[in-house]
Parts: sequence; structure tokens; C-alpha cells
Amino acid sequence: MSRVGICIPVAADPIGLRETLEALRALGPEADGAVIVVAVDGADPATCAVAASYGVTCVVLPDRRGSYAARNAAIAELPDDVDPVLFTDAGCRPRHGWVEGHREALDRAAMSGGAVDVSMSRRPSPAEWVDRHRNLRQQAYVETDGFAATCNLAVRRKVVDGLVFDAGLQSGGDRDFCVRARGLGFDLVYTPGAAVEHPARRTTRSVVVKARRVGAGIAAMPAATRPDRLPRRRPGLSLARIAFAAGVRRAPWWYARVAWVDTRRARALHRAAAQRASVGLHIVVLLGSQWDALESFSTRWREIVRSWALDPRVDRVSVVDHPDMRRRGLVRRRLVAPAPSWLTGVDRWTMTLGVDALVRGTDRIAFARAARQLRRRWPKADSRVVVAATPLSAPLLPHCRAAGTIVAFDGVDHWSMRRRFAGMIDRIEEGYRVGASADVVTAVSAQLATEMTAAGASSATVVPNAADLAAFASPQPRPDLDLPSRPYALFVGVLGNRTDIELLVKLADLVPEVPVVVAGPAEDDRIRDLLMQSAVRWLGPVDAALLPGLVQHAACGLLPFMDRDTTATDSMKLLQYIAAGLPVVSTPMRELPDGVRVGASTEQFAAHVLSIVTGSRPATVPSYDLVSWDDVADRLLQLYLNATKP
Repeated sequence: MSRVGICIPVAADPIGLRETLEALRALGPEADGAVIVVAVDGADPATCAVAASYGVTCVVLPDRRGSYAARNAAIAELPDDVDPVLFTDAGCRPRHGWVEGHREALDRAAMSGGAVDVSMSRRPSPAEWVDRHRNLRQQAYVETDGFAATCNLAVRRKVVDGLVFDAGLQSGGDRDFCVRARGLGFDLVYTPGAAVEHPARRTTRSVVVKARRVGAGIAAMPAATRPDRLPRRRPGLSLARIAFAAGVRRAPWWYARVAWVDTRRARALHRAAAQRASVGLHIVVLLGSQWDALESFSTRWREIVRSWALDPRVDRVSVVDHPDMRRRGLVRRRLVAPAPSWLTGVDRWTMTLGVDALVRGTDRIAFARAARQLRRRWPKADSRVVVAATPLSAPLLPHCRAAGTIVAFDGVDHWSMRRRFAGMIDRIEEGYRVGASADVVTAVSAQLATEMTAAGASSATVVPNAADLAAFASPQPRPDLDLPSRPYALFVGVLGNRTDIELLVKLADLVPEVPVVVAGPAEDDRIRDLLMQSAVRWLGPVDAALLPGLVQHAACGLLPFMDRDTTATDSMKLLQYIAAGLPVVSTPMRELPDGVRVGASTEQFAAHVLSIVTGSRPATVPSYDLVSWDDVADRLLQLYLNATKP
């Protein structure tokens, strides 16, 4: 049986640490061989002396960094053979069965939250009564809220090998840790048999200070792990009624004092939770897609957000999923909700808009309500940029304006040409008109910039697409996909009404000696069925990490577009082909770089592909000055920063 690790953070509390270590010693055989690590948050000699007197491992943080930084330091001191890891706090007294109870629970789950018995004196003060019934409700935490307080939490070693506590949080790090762990597939159970005793706070001041700390922790949490709703501001007389029903017979002033302490606690908690931690520059991106889908699919705004998340000039980046548009959202109470984000340092929200395909008079109300709820979740910021990357979200921009906030619109694509939005042309055109009035208007191509100017923009700056030069230009292994052994022609991208799917199907029939490989999601069932019934080798969506290798091992890249007015240089797939050194065959398009072979007919297109793949004619890589996504992200950020200057 592996050894148990026990981590105890403490800050200048020698008496509380002694009580905890004495309780662990009293557990007897079940705690024999346990590796106990005490992490002293701040070099307190008296506390360190207590740890030394019990012969436990003691790690000292030279200055006060918080209990979660101390827990991380304790975890780092655990030997490799320790599993599981148990957490408790100085002042808590584990009861018999604590270790064994958690061991049994961790046989069926990765995390275990044990019971917390908040003990009171024989004649409890009003503050003790409030603290007992409002704090450390471990069963409710685990079964309702999905986390466990770290005064009694046990985890398998594999959990802390992949996760650490957020040392920047002064409170709420247990919620944040457990929510992130559950997002990785680690389950959590409540274990009543593994109990610790925790003394109740005796004074009103200590209860209120605790409430402020918890509220500040909620305010500082990332959006994905923050509670959906703020705590109640007015708790009422419920605790006084509970005391009377439980047979606590005290003077009337005692019941009044309970209600008063509970009210002070609730107000302090709500006020602190509502005060988002201040940041310097906060950027909010209203996406044209779902953020979780972009974990394995490269788009313009996926790459820009990834770059900003690492930029020291940006304190926080938040993304809002493409909205769920439904009329009943007009009467829905909650329109904005936090959601897990796959990228560290990026908050994510989902949004419901009470609108449909038709432009109506109630739309302004729907957009104003959604924007108001979104603003409530923002941190305080010295400056903020809100960018709409889709015309369907652009009507939110006027409602996001505030002091120090710049609203921006980025014209990424011709949304009116997308098949799935064919019934929403009026709404899309309205979105472009609103987007044109933003403080900063950018577009991916000169053609789109001209259209934004025609829609009313005073100016529109062209910020073109880019390619991941480091990935596509560096040799990559052949991906483990269903690829042909022969040299193949490749199309990468979304398969929608702008792509000439029938051309790809005919190409596979006309040149059977050249396999046609297609990678990307299909926008509808018609396209999916057409590809499945053809000789095209359709791979479906391909993980972004495999894309460079897939492109590099192709013989040529394909650009089969339906619309001849499409601008070639805003096509990410063209830039990826060029970065990987591929020759390219395209249908007629605007602004095609030199070196791209153009097939005006299906037969001409097929002839170019055949000559390139078989080597019957020399093939050249198109010439184009490529930039990286970091360059694009920096260009946009400079535009926004210049706009915020007085």
C-alpha cells in the first residue's frame, strides 16, 4: 500500500498547528507512515518550532503569498511514492477514520470531499451560530456546487501531478481547483466517514472578514470557475428561526444579533464578490464560432486570441461564443453564463440573444439585456476593448460603450454568402451597418474594407490573415490519418456553399491517378452525403496540430471557390499552402499571387493538378510576403491602443 501524503498550510498559528498535528498523532495506525508536510506561509519562528517538535517536513515561504501558494509548496515536497494526497488546515482536528475513509472513497473516484463538523462552544455566540450554518457546508459544496473545501479534501496523486492551485487567489482556490479538475475528467464524491472538526469563528468581526475574503476570491476567479450567481445580499431571519426550532432558548436580543450578524456577513460577501479585481487592459472578443470547437480548428480569431493571451500588454482576454439566437430569450432570466475554456488565461462565456432571423423592433431590448449581463461579469479595467468578429454580434457594441472602452469590428468574411445564414440576410446587413460605426473598423481584405466604408465606416484598416510560419515552414511528420500512399492533392477548410464541392468530386473522377484529399467540417448534410458517396477521401475536421504535417506531405494545394469575386489573399488555406511550400491550383479569383495556376474550367483545373502531381510540368510555389499571427495580433492591438489614447 502506498504512503499517504498530508499537506497543511499555516500562517503564524502555532496553537492551531499543534492541535492539528496532535489530532493526526491520535489517529494511530491509520496515519502510520504518512508523509506530513507543513507549509508555513511567512517565516514565523513559533509555527516552525511546532512543526519541528513533531518531526514533520516543514517548508517555509519567506513572505506571505497565501494559503494556495503554501499548498503548492507542500505538494512539491511530497516524495514520488505518495498517493493519495490529503489536505487539511491548521486548527482542524481529523477524526478517527479520516485517512481510511478517504482511501476507500478514492478507490472509486479521483477526489474526495470529507465531512466538516463546525464545532461551537456550549453557549454559542451569535457569530458562532452564523459561522456554523453559513460556512463549510461540505456536503452541499460537493453535491450541488461541484467542489470541496480544502480543509478536508483528498485527491489521487495524478490530480496534483497535472494541476496546481491558483496561487493568485486569496480565497476560492478550492472551488477553482476542483472545477478545473472535473473539467479534465476527475470525479468528486462526498465522504461523510472522513470527517474533520473545525472550530466556529466566535466574533462578528472574524465572520465578516471571512465573508470579505470569500467574496474577493469569487471576484478574482476566472469566468469558467466563478459561481453563476452572486451570493444573496439579504438573508432574512432564517438562521434565527433555525435556532429557535432547534431548541436554542436564549434572550430575544440573541436572536436579533444572529439576524444582524448574518445580514452583515451577507452584505460584505455580496459587495466583495461584485467588485471584480482591477486589471489594466481587458479585451473581449465576440466570436463567430464556439470557442471549444476552436481547440482543434485553426481560425483567424483563434490564433489572435492565443497570441494576446501571452502578450504582457494584455491583462485579461475573454471570449464570448457565437450567440444562441432564439426569441424566447426575451423572457429568459440568464442570458450570459461562464463556461470552461481550453486555453489558460482566457475566460469564456456563452450567450443567448432574444432575437431570430427577422429584424424586429424588440431587438434593441434583447441586445441591451445581453450586453448588460455581460458587463456585470467584467473585471474592473483601466481600459477595455470589445471586438465583434461577426455581424450577428455587432449590435451588442453600442451597449458595451463606457468610459475607457473601445468598441471594434473586424470584417472577417462575407457572412451573407454562407448557406446556413441564407435566411438572415437583413440581420447580417444590419450587423455590418452597426459594425461600421465602431471606434476601430478592420477587415481581412481590401474588398471587405471597401464594403465596410460603403456601409458607413469613416475608415477601415486592412489587417490580412497570416500563417503559423513556425509550424508550416518547419518539417513535420506525416500525420497518422487515412492518407493515400501516392502523392495527393489537398483541400483544407470549411466545406460550405462558397466551396465548389462538385469540382472536387469531378476532379477525383477525372484524374483517378491523383487522390483528392479533403480536410475540414461540412456545413450541412447535403455536402456530407455528396462527399461520402464520391471518390474524394474526406478526412472530416482535422486537429490543428496535425494540419502542418498534412499540408507539407501533399503534392499540391487546391482552392476551388464558387465566387470569382472572392479575394484570394484573405484565404487562410492559401497562406498555409504557401508557407508549407506547396504549388497551388485555383479557380479564378481576385488578387491571386503570382505562381498560382488558374483553372477556368473543370478540365483545365484537373489538367493543372495532374501536371503538378505527375511532374510533367515544373511547379512553382506562389510568391507572397507572409506574416505570422503574432504580427497580426500586434497590428490589431496597436490600433486599439492608439484609439484609447486621449
